[in-house]
Amino acid sequence: MIEQHIQEIQKIIGADFLNLYLSLEFNSNNALHRSLIRSEIIKNHSPQLSQTEIHDISNLDFLPTSENIFFSISHHHSLGGYSASTERHGFDVELKSRITDPTILRVSTRTDVFEAPDLKFLWCAKEASYKAIGNKNLIISDLNIGHWVSQNKTGLWSFRLTSAQSLVLKHNMGFIFCDQQQIFSLFFA
Repeated sequence: MIEQHIQEIQKIIGADFLNLYLSLEFNSNNALHRSLIRSEIIKNHSPQLSQTEIHDISNLDFLPTSENIFFSISHHHSLGGYSASTERHGFDVELKSRITDPTILRVSTRTDVFEAPDLKFLWCAKEASYKAIGNKNLIISDLNIGHWVSQNKTGLWSFRLTSAQSLVLKHNMGFIFCDQQQIFSLFFA
């Protein structure tokens, strides 16, 4: 089901390339998860990366960057991974059971809460959006999530971002989908 959602998102966004790489080994309880994810990025994408980019991606002090591919990393206690695309984006994966209403309400407006098809979607949508924007002058509560649309009967939702802050966004489109335990979000800036 995840692959089907990724293919549909790629088609909607018009990305030349989009993929999601997930592994139980990349979970945040594994002390090596950050290094393992970086090694996987290099293994899967080295033909498209310069030697400098490979070196920089290996450095855990910085976000993985490349001139031609955008990467975003996320993990929780039992699963982790990264997304890769030719389009600037952010990725988040969360355990449904760990997202609490007080946390969501602390970073969301009444409109966010009223419009969301599921309150837990807001946290993942805001996390993925924040990562995609990469503006350190913003805080997560500056991002308003709305304009929710069900994309199909398989549980894929899209959303849009607004903010009182001035943002330059090419796509301004995010997506949410779930399995039994997790919520996944991708936002394309």
